Amino acid sequence: MLRRLLPWTLAAAAAAAILAGVWPSGGGQQQTVQASLRPRTVLFGDPVLAQLDVSRGATVSASFAPYRVVSMRRSGGSLVYRLACLTADCLPLATERQIDFPPATVTVADRTLTVRWPSLQVASRLRPADVAEPRFRPGGPVAARFRLDPTLLGWGMTGAAAALVLGLGAWGGSRLRPPRPRLELVPPVAQSELDEALAAVETALDGSPSERRTSLDRLALALAGEPLHTRTRTLAWAEPTPEPAAMRQLLALVRAGEA
Repeated sequence: MLRRLLPWTLAAAAAAAILAGVWPSGGGQQQTVQASLRPRTVLFGDPVLAQLDVSRGATVSASFAPYRVVSMRRSGGSLVYRLACLTADCLPLATERQIDFPPATVTVADRTLTVRWPSLQVASRLRPADVAEPRFRPGGPVAARFRLDPTLLGWGMTGAAAALVLGLGAWGGSRLRPPRPRLELVPPVAQSELDEALAAVETALDGSPSERRTSLDRLALALAGEPLHTRTRTLAWAEPTPEPAAMRQLLALVRAGEA
């Protein structure tokens, strides 16, 4: 495509010198203003540099529709405009398109000159095969698809994190809380032999004579070496039988001695 445009480019470059304004200035010298484009042939979307060579002190008014000015800088006696266009207004209607910018106006002192820009050739980026079999892009973004519902997954992860925090809190609380005292069962205090003998005598009060003698004899053994030992032994073998009244009196004396 660019090869086909090459003759046009060379011819336009040769004519670029004609696109200049010349007028006399003070002192018999002539002021020259020249407009140029670099490059003269571009693909759609490529930037273009527009240069206007003017004398210092000149006032310039320039428009590059449908292109827009991205930046402008002054280099010596030249103004350089960086142009760009990505809109449909710059699309080639077929394989190529010619764009003519509006003339620029240059004013120096009380003189004004209109300077025409060279023509710009814009070529399409599409190949003949692309035009023959066009492939259109989707009208909008493709909706994302997930194996798991993101909302449900988010709530599940939130619940798991909350359970983890609660578990760690409970574990930490159990570690910080002082241990409970251990309760130990204290075995009951064993009754002494004397207590058991007294209980046996109380039980035998309503028993048979032999049960009374046996219980009193056990009490006498428990009182060995005590003052009431002999009296208990005598009562145990009293005839015809140990009387309950005498046994109760003996119990009272023994308990009194314990106290």
